[in-house]
Amino acid sequence: MLSLPIFGNFRPIDVYEYLSSNLNLDVENVTVLKGAKSVLQAYEKTLNSKDISTIVFPENSINYITVNITGAVRSPGFYEITENTSLSELYKLAGGLTAGADESAIFFSRESIKEQERNIVNEYKKIALNYFLTIQNNTQNNSDIDGLIALIESASNINFAGRLTGNLMPSSIESNGLILEQNDFIFIPSYTNTVSVSGEVLQPITTLYNTNTTVEELIDKAGGFAKTANKKQIYIIKKNGTSIPYRSSYFTNAKFLEPGDTIVVPRDFDSINLLPGIASATQIISNIAFAAASLESLSN
Repeated sequence: MLSLPIFGNFRPIDVYEYLSSNLNLDVENVTVLKGAKSVLQAYEKTLNSKDISTIVFPENSINYITVNITGAVRSPGFYEITENTSLSELYKLAGGLTAGADESAIFFSRESIKEQERNIVNEYKKIALNYFLTIQNNTQNNSDIDGLIALIESASNINFAGRLTGNLMPSSIESNGLILEQNDFIFIPSYTNTVSVSGEVLQPITTLYNTNTTVEELIDKAGGFAKTANKKQIYIIKKNGTSIPYRSSYFTNAKFLEPGDTIVVPRDFDSINLLPGIASATQIISNIAFAAASLESLSN
């Protein structure tokens, strides 16, 4: 405790600045003890030194979190940072992106988003399990049972990506305003000239991008559709993480694709009969299950 002679009127802010302290001051809770009374939020109040015994300058507590940034940055690795650090500040700490970085394909994964995905899938999985127990002894259609088992298995083997999408470029408004959280994972891919085909095809592939190659030709290169494929619900995961339904037309040929995109052929659950409340679940589970596919293709 430091003792200073103070006379007449004064403000705690003047005392603090006179001391030139490097304390990370919590100005909202500066308190002056005056006899048996306390003057709260006193930092800029004008007070008389008479009967004042103590000025309390509390320090802000600083919490630290750990995040991981990897890929095309100059200094990849784990960083211990203050909890109010933004994504753009992390880019600077990591030395910035390398010349080969693809700023439009940054992959940002957050634990809280993974947990949301996990909760959604578990809820639909519970519905599917209950329905399975209800119909297994009351149906003559084995395809119903097989389809439900496939749905439950796909929900049980998901690698949750927890991807946050948006403009995450270092110079963007979003990266300046995005405050990092514990265990955030940021992957900066290098530019790639490939596209991938994933899901219900005979042989999932990653192949060189060609502007003249159509989506159908790429699926053929992957061996064609598997028997379990849903040919009507094909979608494309863009390299920035957004998903776009595919429809065969002039506007959705290879000109619609970009390097780094992933074509996803989901499983066909439409053949399962008598599934009230589960139809929407199949699409949601499928989307979450393939969300990490784009990261895998970009990493390769």
